[in-house]
Amino acid sequence: MLSAGQRAASASVANLALDLSQPQAKEVATLQTTHVKVADDSMCSRFRSESPFYGSSLVNLQREAQAQQSAFCRIDSHLNPDSSASGKYAKASVQVRSAAYQLWIYRNVTTDTVSWSIKNRGHWDLDATEKVLDALELARGFLQRKLGKAVDPVFADIGTNLGWFTSAISAHGYSTMSIEPMMPNEVALRRTLCSNPKMMERVTYFNRGLSSKEQTCRFYSTESNVGNGIVRCGDDVAPAGAVLREETELVRLDDYALNYLCRRNEEAAYLQRGKQT
Repeated sequence: MLSAGQRAASASVANLALDLSQPQAKEVATLQTTHVKVADDSMCSRFRSESPFYGSSLVNLQREAQAQQSAFCRIDSHLNPDSSASGKYAKASVQVRSAAYQLWIYRNVTTDTVSWSIKNRGHWDLDATEKVLDALELARGFLQRKLGKAVDPVFADIGTNLGWFTSAISAHGYSTMSIEPMMPNEVALRRTLCSNPKMMERVTYFNRGLSSKEQTCRFYSTESNVGNGIVRCGDDVAPAGAVLREETELVRLDDYALNYLCRRNEEAAYLQRGKQT
Protein backbone atom coordinates (compact mmCIF):
# COMPACT_ATOMS: atom_id res chain seq x y z
CA MET A 1 0.00 0.00 0.00
CA LEU A 2 1.28 3.47 -0.86
CA SER A 3 1.88 5.97 1.90
CA ALA A 4 0.21 9.38 1.83
CA GLY A 5 3.50 10.95 0.76
CA GLN A 6 3.99 8.44 -2.04
CA ARG A 7 0.43 8.96 -3.29
CA ALA A 8 1.08 12.71 -3.35
CA ALA A 9 4.34 12.15 -5.21
CA SER A 10 2.60 9.97 -7.80
CA ALA A 11 -0.10 12.59 -8.30
CA SER A 12 2.37 15.44 -8.74
CA VAL A 13 4.31 13.76 -11.54
CA ALA A 14 1.17 12.68 -13.37
CA ASN A 15 0.98 16.18 -14.87
CA LEU A 16 4.21 15.46 -16.74
CA ALA A 17 2.67 12.64 -18.80
CA LEU A 18 2.16 14.78 -21.87
CA ASP A 19 -1.12 14.92 -23.85
CA LEU A 20 -2.80 12.22 -21.76
CA SER A 21 -5.19 12.45 -18.83
CA GLN A 22 -5.91 10.54 -15.62
CA PRO A 23 -2.69 8.53 -15.45
CA GLN A 24 -2.51 5.83 -12.78
CA ALA A 25 0.72 5.10 -10.92
CA LYS A 26 1.32 1.74 -9.29
CA GLU A 27 3.70 0.86 -6.49
CA VAL A 28 6.50 3.43 -6.01
CA ALA A 29 10.05 2.35 -5.21
CA THR A 30 11.86 3.90 -2.25
CA LEU A 31 15.30 5.39 -2.37
CA GLN A 32 18.38 3.21 -2.20
CA THR A 33 21.62 5.10 -1.74
CA THR A 34 25.03 4.89 -0.13
CA HIS A 35 24.69 5.57 3.60
CA VAL A 36 27.59 7.54 5.00
CA LYS A 37 27.95 10.23 7.64
CA VAL A 38 28.53 13.51 5.83
CA ALA A 39 27.18 16.29 8.09
CA ASP A 40 28.04 17.45 11.59
CA ASP A 41 25.71 16.13 14.34
CA SER A 42 25.33 19.52 16.06
CA MET A 43 24.43 21.16 12.74
CA CYS A 44 21.77 18.50 12.10
CA SER A 45 20.38 18.89 15.62
CA ARG A 46 19.98 22.62 15.08
CA PHE A 47 18.40 22.01 11.69
CA ARG A 48 15.85 19.58 13.18
CA SER A 49 14.78 22.14 15.78
CA GLU A 50 14.65 25.20 13.51
CA SER A 51 13.73 24.17 9.98
CA PRO A 52 10.14 23.77 8.77
CA PHE A 53 11.48 21.23 6.27
CA TYR A 54 12.07 18.79 9.10
CA GLY A 55 8.40 18.47 10.05
CA SER A 56 6.21 15.39 9.86
CA SER A 57 4.79 16.54 6.51
CA LEU A 58 8.27 16.44 4.94
CA VAL A 59 9.78 13.53 6.80
CA ASN A 60 12.30 12.75 4.10
CA LEU A 61 12.68 14.96 1.05
CA GLN A 62 15.15 12.54 -0.46
CA ARG A 63 12.76 9.59 -0.42
CA GLU A 64 9.89 11.72 -1.68
CA ALA A 65 12.09 12.92 -4.57
CA GLN A 66 12.95 9.35 -5.48
CA ALA A 67 9.29 8.37 -5.18
CA GLN A 68 8.39 11.10 -7.66
CA GLN A 69 11.08 9.94 -10.08
CA SER A 70 10.02 6.28 -9.88
CA ALA A 71 6.39 7.27 -10.38
CA PHE A 72 7.26 9.34 -13.42
CA CYS A 73 9.13 6.45 -15.05
CA ARG A 74 6.16 4.13 -14.53
CA ILE A 75 3.63 6.66 -15.81
CA ASP A 76 5.70 7.77 -18.79
CA SER A 77 6.55 4.25 -19.96
CA HIS A 78 2.89 3.25 -19.73
CA LEU A 79 1.32 6.31 -21.33
CA ASN A 80 4.11 7.19 -23.75
CA PRO A 81 5.64 3.81 -24.68
CA ASP A 82 7.34 5.22 -27.79
CA SER A 83 7.88 8.79 -26.65
CA SER A 84 11.10 9.06 -28.71
CA ALA A 85 9.19 8.60 -31.98
CA SER A 86 7.64 12.06 -32.00
CA GLY A 87 6.84 15.04 -29.85
CA LYS A 88 8.84 17.72 -28.14
CA TYR A 89 11.85 15.64 -27.03
CA ALA A 90 14.45 13.36 -28.59
CA LYS A 91 17.26 11.10 -27.38
CA ALA A 92 20.90 11.95 -27.98
CA SER A 93 23.83 9.56 -27.56
CA VAL A 94 26.51 11.04 -25.32
CA GLN A 95 29.95 9.95 -24.17
CA VAL A 96 31.99 11.71 -21.46
CA ARG A 97 35.33 10.04 -20.83
CA SER A 98 34.50 6.33 -20.55
CA ALA A 99 30.81 6.83 -19.70
CA ALA A 100 28.31 6.45 -22.57
CA TYR A 101 24.58 7.04 -22.06
CA GLN A 102 21.35 8.45 -23.53
CA LEU A 103 20.40 12.06 -22.81
CA TRP A 104 17.02 13.61 -23.63
CA ILE A 105 17.04 17.00 -25.37
CA TYR A 106 14.53 19.23 -27.17
CA ARG A 107 13.79 17.84 -30.62
CA ASN A 108 13.76 21.30 -32.25
CA VAL A 109 17.32 22.27 -31.36
CA THR A 110 16.98 25.68 -33.01
CA THR A 111 14.90 26.73 -29.98
CA ASP A 112 17.38 25.64 -27.29
CA THR A 113 21.10 26.36 -27.03
CA VAL A 114 22.00 23.36 -24.87
CA SER A 115 20.11 20.93 -27.12
CA TRP A 116 21.76 22.35 -30.24
CA SER A 117 25.23 21.93 -28.76
CA ILE A 118 24.60 18.35 -27.62
CA LYS A 119 23.17 17.31 -30.98
CA ASN A 120 25.76 19.01 -33.16
CA ARG A 121 28.87 18.84 -30.99
CA GLY A 122 28.10 15.85 -28.81
CA HIS A 123 28.45 17.80 -25.58
CA TRP A 124 27.67 20.95 -23.60
CA ASP A 125 30.60 22.82 -22.01
CA LEU A 126 32.94 19.84 -22.02
CA ASP A 127 35.82 21.85 -20.54
CA ALA A 128 33.81 22.73 -17.43
CA THR A 129 32.62 19.12 -17.18
CA GLU A 130 36.20 17.84 -17.16
CA LYS A 131 37.14 20.36 -14.46
CA VAL A 132 34.21 19.29 -12.26
CA LEU A 133 35.13 15.61 -12.61
CA ASP A 134 38.76 16.39 -11.76
CA ALA A 135 37.63 18.38 -8.69
CA LEU A 136 35.41 15.53 -7.51
CA GLU A 137 38.31 13.08 -7.82
CA LEU A 138 40.43 15.38 -5.68
CA ALA A 139 37.58 15.75 -3.16
CA ARG A 140 37.20 11.97 -2.96
CA GLY A 141 40.90 11.62 -2.13
CA PHE A 142 40.70 14.41 0.47
CA LEU A 143 37.71 12.81 2.22
CA GLN A 144 39.47 9.46 2.25
CA ARG A 145 42.52 10.97 3.97
CA LYS A 146 40.47 13.17 6.32
CA LEU A 147 37.96 10.57 7.48
CA GLY A 148 40.02 7.42 7.08
CA LYS A 149 37.35 5.71 5.00
CA ALA A 150 35.89 5.84 1.52
CA VAL A 151 33.34 8.68 1.30
CA ASP A 152 32.26 10.04 -2.04
CA PRO A 153 31.49 13.77 -2.39
CA VAL A 154 27.98 14.87 -3.35
CA PHE A 155 27.66 17.14 -6.40
CA ALA A 156 24.96 19.84 -6.27
CA ASP A 157 23.68 20.88 -9.70
CA ILE A 158 21.77 24.14 -9.16
CA GLY A 159 19.74 25.10 -12.21
CA THR A 160 20.11 21.72 -13.88
CA ASN A 161 18.47 22.70 -17.18
CA LEU A 162 18.28 19.51 -19.30
CA GLY A 163 20.68 17.71 -16.98
CA TRP A 164 24.02 17.75 -18.80
CA PHE A 165 26.13 18.07 -15.65
CA THR A 166 23.81 15.88 -13.55
CA SER A 167 24.03 13.04 -16.07
CA ALA A 168 27.75 13.39 -16.72
CA ILE A 169 28.67 13.47 -13.03
CA SER A 170 26.31 10.68 -11.92
CA ALA A 171 27.41 8.52 -14.87
CA HIS A 172 30.87 8.55 -13.27
CA GLY A 173 29.54 7.18 -10.00
CA TYR A 174 28.96 10.33 -7.94
CA SER A 175 25.79 11.09 -5.98
CA THR A 176 24.12 14.23 -7.30
CA MET A 177 21.53 16.61 -5.86
CA SER A 178 19.82 18.15 -8.87
CA ILE A 179 17.58 21.23 -8.67
CA GLU A 180 15.57 22.47 -11.67
CA PRO A 181 12.16 24.20 -11.47
CA MET A 182 11.07 24.54 -15.12
CA MET A 183 8.63 21.80 -16.11
CA PRO A 184 9.76 21.37 -19.78
CA ASN A 185 13.33 20.81 -18.59
CA GLU A 186 12.03 18.53 -15.85
CA VAL A 187 10.41 16.18 -18.37
CA ALA A 188 13.67 15.83 -20.32
CA LEU A 189 15.74 15.32 -17.15
CA ARG A 190 13.35 12.72 -15.73
CA ARG A 191 13.33 10.81 -19.02
CA THR A 192 17.13 10.80 -19.02
CA LEU A 193 17.07 9.24 -15.55
CA CYS A 194 14.45 6.68 -16.62
CA SER A 195 16.65 5.72 -19.58
CA ASN A 196 19.69 5.23 -17.32
CA PRO A 197 18.68 3.23 -14.21
CA LYS A 198 22.15 3.26 -12.62
CA MET A 199 22.25 7.01 -13.02
CA MET A 200 18.79 7.33 -11.47
CA GLU A 201 20.01 5.54 -8.32
CA ARG A 202 22.60 8.28 -7.79
CA VAL A 203 20.47 11.36 -8.53
CA THR A 204 18.10 13.08 -6.11
CA TYR A 205 16.06 15.57 -8.13
CA PHE A 206 14.03 18.44 -6.64
CA ASN A 207 11.64 20.33 -8.94
CA ARG A 208 12.10 23.62 -7.10
CA GLY A 209 13.97 26.86 -7.58
CA LEU A 210 16.34 28.40 -5.03
CA SER A 211 16.32 31.75 -3.29
CA SER A 212 17.54 33.38 -0.09
CA LYS A 213 13.96 33.08 1.19
CA GLU A 214 10.81 31.12 0.44
CA GLN A 215 8.76 32.89 -2.24
CA THR A 216 6.91 32.36 -5.50
CA CYS A 217 8.57 33.81 -8.60
CA ARG A 218 8.03 33.89 -12.35
CA PHE A 219 10.18 32.09 -14.91
CA TYR A 220 10.64 33.50 -18.41
CA SER A 221 12.60 32.33 -21.43
CA THR A 222 13.07 33.42 -25.04
CA GLU A 223 11.83 31.49 -28.07
CA SER A 224 15.44 30.99 -29.18
CA ASN A 225 16.51 29.43 -25.85
CA VAL A 226 13.41 27.97 -24.23
CA GLY A 227 15.18 25.96 -21.53
CA ASN A 228 17.15 28.89 -20.11
CA GLY A 229 14.95 30.23 -17.33
CA ILE A 230 15.12 33.91 -16.37
CA VAL A 231 13.76 34.53 -12.86
CA ARG A 232 11.71 37.55 -11.82
CA CYS A 233 10.20 37.99 -8.34
CA GLY A 234 7.83 40.54 -6.80
CA ASP A 235 7.77 43.78 -8.79
CA ASP A 236 10.72 42.81 -11.00
CA VAL A 237 10.15 43.80 -14.62
CA ALA A 238 9.81 41.00 -17.16
CA PRO A 239 12.88 40.60 -19.42
CA ALA A 240 12.49 42.12 -22.88
CA GLY A 241 11.58 39.62 -25.60
CA ALA A 242 10.96 36.77 -23.16
CA VAL A 243 7.80 34.74 -22.63
CA LEU A 244 6.33 33.90 -19.23
CA ARG A 245 6.59 30.10 -18.83
CA GLU A 246 5.41 29.42 -15.28
CA GLU A 247 5.28 30.52 -11.66
CA THR A 248 7.36 28.42 -9.30
CA GLU A 249 7.93 28.10 -5.57
CA LEU A 250 11.47 28.99 -4.51
CA VAL A 251 13.06 27.55 -1.37
CA ARG A 252 16.30 27.94 0.57
CA LEU A 253 19.25 25.73 -0.41
CA ASP A 254 20.18 25.24 3.25
CA ASP A 255 16.88 23.47 3.93
CA TYR A 256 17.23 21.06 1.03
CA ALA A 257 20.94 20.40 1.40
CA LEU A 258 20.87 19.88 5.16
CA ASN A 259 17.84 17.61 4.98
CA TYR A 260 19.63 15.59 2.31
CA LEU A 261 22.83 15.29 4.34
CA CYS A 262 21.35 14.87 7.81
CA ARG A 263 18.96 12.17 6.65
CA ARG A 264 21.92 10.25 5.25
CA ASN A 265 23.49 10.48 8.72
CA GLU A 266 20.38 9.05 10.37
CA GLU A 267 20.12 6.22 7.85
CA ALA A 268 23.80 5.38 8.32
CA ALA A 269 23.30 5.22 12.09
CA TYR A 270 20.21 3.04 11.64
CA LEU A 271 22.08 0.60 9.41
CA GLN A 272 24.99 0.51 11.83
CA ARG A 273 22.67 -0.36 14.72
CA GLY A 274 21.19 -3.12 12.61
CA LYS A 275 24.61 -4.61 11.99
CA GLN A 276 25.35 -4.64 15.72
CA THR A 277 22.18 -6.54 16.68
